[in-house]
Amino acid sequence: MTGDYERNTRTLTVAELPAPLASELERVGSAQGVPDVRGMDAVETHSRRLRKPGLLARMVGVGDADVEHWTAVVLTRSAVLVGVHGEKRGTRVFFLPLQTLELGDGLGGAGLSFKSPSIGGTEGAVASYTVFLADDAAKGALHARLLAALAELRA
Repeated sequence: MTGDYERNTRTLTVAELPAPLASELERVGSAQGVPDVRGMDAVETHSRRLRKPGLLARMVGVGDADVEHWTAVVLTRSAVLVGVHGEKRGTRVFFLPLQTLELGDGLGGAGLSFKSPSIGGTEGAVASYTVFLADDAAKGALHARLLAALAELRA
């Protein structure tokens, strides 16, 4: 549920993100041939959980174990890097080529959903990852930038 979190979204460079997230974004980008990821702009959302997950969620391990976590979205010429970092969940970055990327509303419009074969663990399977932003204005601005990049690529 999105009401269980306090979120703040801002734009900064990758170098200004928490060190584990910045390092992993740089490592994944570099492995995919993207130069100077550290100097690129990132849209970062810092999420702080307001209350513990319910007892059942904790028992079966589906609740968010982190009290706080950071997500970052970095738009490059050919792809989007989407990363998350939390103390318990660790750090994970997806490299999503623009040519196979689809965007959508995540969980009833509260987030931005990235759909790509690069997320799925099975060859050819398309999976999605949802990034939540602090408010509709931040979501709208990021969505517009991503749509413009997709339109330019597909023109």
